[in-house]
Amino acid sequence: MSIFMRTSFFIIIASVFAVAMASVSRAAVIVMTAPTITLDTQGQVVNAIELHLAFDPKEFSIAAMNDGGSVVTAWIVKPTFSNDAGTVDLSGIIPGGIDTANGKIVSFIMTAKQTGATGEFAVSSAQVLLNDGHGTPAPLTVVARPFSASSNAGTVGGSVGLDLRAPDPFMPEVSRDPDLFGGKYFLVFSTTDQGSGIDHYEVLEAPQGESAGDITAWQTAVSPYLLRDQALASDIYVRAVDRTGNLRMVKIAASVPRGPASVPWRIPAVEAGFGILIVGIILWQWKRNV
Repeated sequence: MSIFMRTSFFIIIASVFAVAMASVSRAAVIVMTAPTITLDTQGQVVNAIELHLAFDPKEFSIAAMNDGGSVVTAWIVKPTFSNDAGTVDLSGIIPGGIDTANGKIVSFIMTAKQTGATGEFAVSSAQVLLNDGHGTPAPLTVVARPFSASSNAGTVGGSVGLDLRAPDPFMPEVSRDPDLFGGKYFLVFSTTDQGSGIDHYEVLEAPQGESAGDITAWQTAVSPYLLRDQALASDIYVRAVDRTGNLRMVKIAASVPRGPASVPWRIPAVEAGFGILIVGIILWQWKRNV
């Protein structure tokens, strides 16, 4: 092999290696160390996370999960777990995307079933999507570190604690799209809770002028929510409820103002007035001709 060929070969190999190393260094990293799972996007902007984990339920059980303060603000599959199957599942999006070096995804409270038990999450599947408008999967590395407790009743992650704060402020929006709900009006809403995490949302469509406190017909809802009053003549209330029962309520005033109260006697009176006038004109003409 000539010196030129050897040099060219070396350059090619070096270039491929450099590209490979650049790809590895730019890979997003999910770190699973109880009690918290975190995300390092490595300078990239991502907008979606999906994670399916497994653990040995003979060694540990999950007492609670907390998504308060999570970088994920809109859950498709809220963080759920099964101590029977030994599984954890979650999937959510981050509107607008995020670039973070240590973003919380979710935290746990786990209880050891035997002294000195050591556990570790196994990854069934994991995916992070780039915020590039195409849903491109980002290169991803998952780091699963062992966790342990020192006694039979040992816990990892502490306690849920006392959450007295309402969910974060938010503003729902009324919208419509020809590809969604057949072009009908729907409601979009989302918020976060820094304490215990969002448990659920409720929506109320109330007649204008009526207080939300006087009506009990709240509907548990998910976004997007198809509005019942397509005329947009009702006031819309949305409240976010966290896992300890704190709530924040937001009102959207009706888009169509309420009309004046109807007065049934006005129409007959007007018709009677016209009738009298016409009769008067007829009688006047008749008298002139007599």
